[in-house]
Amino acid sequence: MRRIILPLTFAVVAAFAMRTDLNGYATNGHAWGTNQVLYYVNPTNNYVSNSAAISAFQNAAYPWSSQSLANIQLVYAGTTNGSSLTNNRKNEVFFRDDSSGYVAETYWWYDGTGHLVDADMVLHENYVFFAGSGCSNGVYIEDVAVHEFGHALGLAHSGAAGATMEPSMPGLCDRTQLTLESDDISGIEALYPPTSTARTAPPSLTVSPDGTTVPTTASQIVDSNGTVWTIGGGGVILANGVQAAGGYGSQIYWKNGAIYVLSGGVWWQWSGSGWFNIGSTAPGTTATSSSLTTSSDGANVPLTASQIVDNYGAVWTIGGGNAILRNGVQAAGGYGSQIYWKSSTIYVLSGTTWWQWTGSGWVNAGSTAPGTLSASANGTMIPTTATQIIDNAGGIWTIGSGYVILRNGVQAAGGYGSKIYWKNSTIYVLSDVTWWKWTGSGWQNSGTVQP
Repeated sequence: MRRIILPLTFAVVAAFAMRTDLNGYATNGHAWGTNQVLYYVNPTNNYVSNSAAISAFQNAAYPWSSQSLANIQLVYAGTTNGSSLTNNRKNEVFFRDDSSGYVAETYWWYDGTGHLVDADMVLHENYVFFAGSGCSNGVYIEDVAVHEFGHALGLAHSGAAGATMEPSMPGLCDRTQLTLESDDISGIEALYPPTSTARTAPPSLTVSPDGTTVPTTASQIVDSNGTVWTIGGGGVILANGVQAAGGYGSQIYWKNGAIYVLSGGVWWQWSGSGWFNIGSTAPGTTATSSSLTTSSDGANVPLTASQIVDNYGAVWTIGGGNAILRNGVQAAGGYGSQIYWKSSTIYVLSGTTWWQWTGSGWVNAGSTAPGTLSASANGTMIPTTATQIIDNAGGIWTIGSGYVILRNGVQAAGGYGSKIYWKNSTIYVLSDVTWWKWTGSGWQNSGTVQP
């Protein structure tokens, strides 16, 4: 097998010069041997929300089937953690925060029959990305990705001026690439000759009905993230074709928005990154954490209750030696004297410090019990009107040495800035001349105008 690399495929140049040659479309000499090509998106980026990024890529994929009669569809198959250009037989789309001079690249591979077997797309974040609207001195994800998807399907650069597959974009904030020109349509239909006169948008995978079981009622389960769960040879538990954190089992069960696996008489729940034991009874039946009622806001073990049930039905208790137990298993090495359920979040008091459960581990939440402090007044600014800001969850925001942005004394997702602004229950930070919005786990560019 030989790898074919398409380097630097969609360059935005300073002059944005228009092409004058009219040589027409070209192909890379290879096409897919199927009429449906699955692609996965790693939406993590510095500029737009994950959901906006996913929608932008879906909108970029549609034109190749909705505007042509080509017998090919690009199908969104869910999210991925992948971020490398490698032939793993999984078509992955992702962002990379680097200093490349190009906005995007697509790499592809083909087998001995000449058919494409993998195509990966990377968008370089040396450019500012937007999705849907609001572009200012940047580029739209969908206008970049539609060109790159053309490469992923087998098209090379076109010599026709104005074509989506022309080597250069017309300019910043351009919205013309989503409309295929006749040259683009001729090219894609040449690679995938039409079999009907109907143009259709590609389907996305549908989330499986609650209670679906593999292999009892279905051959696969699609979860709410679009991940496809199957059982492979030897009982390997596969998520999008890759073993999920070493999982093995005889059944996969989709219940109440969670994936469960039966392995050797024990049920294990998927946390998003690993597995935890929930006992021998099938979730959602009797005597399981999934059938328990979520605890009241403010519940505290041992002050007001002997256990806490979170939104996922997990049961939290304090075991021997003050081990913090989730469904009877110590949660990421946690120890503490209290468990506190506040604003749908688990907190643990260890010594004099509160720790917040993230779903897979713990983060320092400071020395004050969460939710006991009143949120700051709308419009509070550090350092102009206050020395600290308290958010709705009781988190304390300050600016530390070297302009580090601190939440409960810990740097918030690598944040730096000269001001913190509390507006409409949202934290904003001014870094140089740009405002950044706190999403709960990271930062999103909000532009140069104060919110």
